[in-house]
Amino acid sequence: KRVTEFLGANAAGLTACTFHAYCNNLLQQAGLGFGVVDDLDLWVMLRRRLDELPLKRYLPPRDPGEFLDALKQFFSRCHDELVDVGSYDEYVAELRAGKHTLPRVLPVKKDALLTADQKLERSAEIGAVYRKVEEMLAARKLGTFGHMITGAVHLLREDAAVLASARQKARFVLIDEFQDANVAQIELARLLGGEERNVFAVGDPDQAIFHFRGASSAAFVEF
Repeated sequence: KRVTEFLGANAAGLTACTFHAYCNNLLQQAGLGFGVVDDLDLWVMLRRRLDELPLKRYLPPRDPGEFLDALKQFFSRCHDELVDVGSYDEYVAELRAGKHTLPRVLPVKKDALLTADQKLERSAEIGAVYRKVEEMLAARKLGTFGHMITGAVHLLREDAAVLASARQKARFVLIDEFQDANVAQIELARLLGGEERNVFAVGDPDQAIFHFRGASSAAFVEF
C-alpha cells in the first residue's frame, strides 16, 4: 500500500512484500499452505509434549525453559541455512566417518569432558529430536516462519512449472536490507533470478541486526 501511494500509477505490476509474505503466498497458491506457529506457540507445544521427544542424553533440567529455548533456536538456524532433517542426518553420518571436526554439544567445560563417541551420540540425538518435531508440526499441518522460506525454496527447486511462473512474475527483483538476508533467502533470490540474474540488492553490512539468524556481511559476498 505504501509503495502504491508513493509511486501512484507507476506501481502497476509491482509486488512489494517481505520474504515471508512472498513465500507464504507461493505455498498457498500451490495448495501447500499451513497454520503458522510463532516462537511462543512452538515453545508451548514442545513443553507440553516434552515426553514425546526422543531424549536420553539431553534430559532437560527441572525447569526446561532454557533447554527448549536452545532447541528452538537450533531448529530456526537449520531452516535459515536450508538444513533439513535429511541433510542433518547426512551430516551426522559424515561425523561418524570422520569427515568433519566434532561439534561442541555442551557448554565448553562440560563438552571438554566428553569422549568422541559421546559427542556422536548427542549429535545423533539432536537429529532424532529435529525429525520428531518436524513430524509433530507436519501431522498438525503447522509450520514456523522459517518453514515458509524453506518450503518455497523446495517448491521452486522441485517444480519446474512453478519456478518458470515465479520467474516470469518476478523478472526484476529488488531486495532491501540485504545485510539481514540468510542462506535460505539468498537461495530464493538466486532461484528467482535464474540465468538473467536481474536481482538488485541494497543494504549496509554494518547494520546487520539478525546475526543470530544467520545474517552477516557474508550475504554480500555470496551475492
